[in-house]
Amino acid sequence: MRIGLIRCSLALLLLDAHALAHSQSVLLSGFESGLAGWNTLGDVSVQTAAVGLAPTQGTGFAFVTTLGSGEIPYSGTPSPNDSATREFLGLPGGIPQFMAQMPAVDPVGPGGAILEPPIVGEGGAMTYRFYASQSGAIAFDWDRIGRDADSAFLSLWSDDGSIRTNDWIYYAGSFTGTFAPSGVDLCPHQTNTSCADPSQVAFYDAETGWSQMSVDVPQAGWYTIGFGVGEIAEGTAPTVLALDNLTFTPSPVPEPASATLMLLGIAAAAAARSARRQVSGTRA
Repeated sequence: MRIGLIRCSLALLLLDAHALAHSQSVLLSGFESGLAGWNTLGDVSVQTAAVGLAPTQGTGFAFVTTLGSGEIPYSGTPSPNDSATREFLGLPGGIPQFMAQMPAVDPVGPGGAILEPPIVGEGGAMTYRFYASQSGAIAFDWDRIGRDADSAFLSLWSDDGSIRTNDWIYYAGSFTGTFAPSGVDLCPHQTNTSCADPSQVAFYDAETGWSQMSVDVPQAGWYTIGFGVGEIAEGTAPTVLALDNLTFTPSPVPEPASATLMLLGIAAAAAARSARRQVSGTRA
């Protein structure tokens, strides 16, 4: 009986290890291979610490910017008007429809009209398609550079169109942290303002700092996640959305602790029955 219990315990430990292994995060993109696997619109590039910002994983990270044709984009490709960004991400094109598809933001004006962020200027975007073997969560690190009221947002959708999640990464009314000076020199990319003015340099080069955000993936299947950044008004100051460390973490199925407790109970009941049979046999 003891040998049987030992074998059962070993089997349960293996089950725990198997379940835990299936809940480990998988790196989808750290940008060490450039933009491999990504579709892009506008000014999207891969940068290293040489630009003045340290990546959170590996040596590379993505830059998505609002730098348009009248400015100097990092990639050499200017970002188009933000209506193209929304279309690229499969979002409604009109401002009212677009805002209606996004989580509510403050402040709200008379009659419930959302006053910010309108997002009508230039904007860049990028998308990545991946397969989820089961439910879980996709996570990424983000950092926003520039003090203008430009917004950043994401959209996650399934291949069959049955699942769609839209959310804000950043908008001016949502950020409660403190902007800090960045090592990124964004000011020279804006051609209509002199970078000799220290106050302008401080304005352009401030950043939120790296943060992490996650989005639920409700079931197995093929998905596309898209990231966009858009100007609050045409021709305003440029903004950068930096992205790194895109990962997928499956939900553990079944949860190891629950499965272990259940199977230990079954094993204990089986051992008790076996012991009773042996006692009955000895008495007979």
